[in-house]
Amino acid sequence: MRVWILGAGEPLPTDADFRPMRYGTLAPMMAEAGYEIVWWTSTFYHRRKVQRFSSSRSLNVDGYKLELLQAQSYPSNVCFQRIAHNRALARGFREAARHRSPPDLLIASIPTLETAETAVDYGREHNVPVVIDVKDWWPDVFLTLLPKSARTLGRLALTTEFRRARKALRNAAGITAISEATLAWALGHTERSRRWADGVFPLGFSTGTRPPRAEQERDERQMIDEFGVDPTKTLILFVGTFGAMYDLETLVEVARRMGRSGEHNVQFVLCGDGPKFDAIRKKSAELCNVVLTGRIPHTNVRTLLDMAHIGVVPTLNESFPNKLFEYCWGSLAILSADHGEIGEFVHDEKIGRTYRVKQADSMQENLEWLIRHNLDREEMGLRSERLLNERFETEIVYPKFIDHLHRIAVVGNSHACAAGNIYTEATI
Repeated sequence: MRVWILGAGEPLPTDADFRPMRYGTLAPMMAEAGYEIVWWTSTFYHRRKVQRFSSSRSLNVDGYKLELLQAQSYPSNVCFQRIAHNRALARGFREAARHRSPPDLLIASIPTLETAETAVDYGREHNVPVVIDVKDWWPDVFLTLLPKSARTLGRLALTTEFRRARKALRNAAGITAISEATLAWALGHTERSRRWADGVFPLGFSTGTRPPRAEQERDERQMIDEFGVDPTKTLILFVGTFGAMYDLETLVEVARRMGRSGEHNVQFVLCGDGPKFDAIRKKSAELCNVVLTGRIPHTNVRTLLDMAHIGVVPTLNESFPNKLFEYCWGSLAILSADHGEIGEFVHDEKIGRTYRVKQADSMQENLEWLIRHNLDREEMGLRSERLLNERFETEIVYPKFIDHLHRIAVVGNSHACAAGNIYTEATI
């Protein structure tokens, strides 16, 4: 069975700092199961903001094919150049796909909207079932960057993008999503109820095997010597992108307050980089209880996860970030913003505490509770690790995801359905 995946923005096996994410996990697993996989993506590396190649390129990796389509660079996550990149990527796919035999199934990601729209157009033209896989709430997510008073105007400015989202989602054979709330958001754009071809398959996390103790000790020593991480203190960890979606300013403000109040047995370790990195570095420059590591190898991140006690999810939107699973891998108690599905999840599963978004007093109160209540915190951490192993490990999530995709392909092709004919239970 031939399957195409159309999704950009992820690290690739050809990248020096590759770490498998959604399609970097799905593609090799499907290839190993006997599917003929082509992953269509961009020459531009979203994480590093650099071009991998100066022109389109075809590569064979891990038993499947990568088709890298040339598309222009962009300097930041929210800019006009990124829109131009997305449109160029959609055009590149449309042109290249014309010269290939159609697949039995096409999986297209949101983001991005331009490629998702192009995918359903291709599916309708070639009678190929298309699955839209939703990882983020585009374009709604951009409205969260605006003051509430400006969101009506923002929605008007994004009229074309909302139209793209509705078209892609309404004309998909099935919709998959990383969480229940994300699927509900997607279905809200279709004006229909959930059907059998729709499903929730979390991003998941590969627990893998822990390195030998000697390697862990070496990495721990590096964290101590190079960055000043102090394992004798309660370590509060953030791992992720220093971007607009995370309220790191409030986290640094809480660190400032706790330092002034004489809480010297706590250290905040912020790991990653992004558009706000320089601003956060400047804001925390005089704080002795804040460490910024910048971007570090994934092996070092896992060392920090082993060393830390509390993982912070200061999200400003209602998406379900993958960093939660990283914290679960490290047996960390979670401190999360209280809105959206992530807040409900942390509360309902009893794996941490939640605070009122953008409220430093609330964040500090709940963080200090976790620091004081050692036994409760440890139980939360053990519960989070068990939750990962039982429900969110990639070896549990992705075989179910593959079975779901296979069923859509079989039903779609047996009925010669074009993308846009949503299958009912009667077609099973």
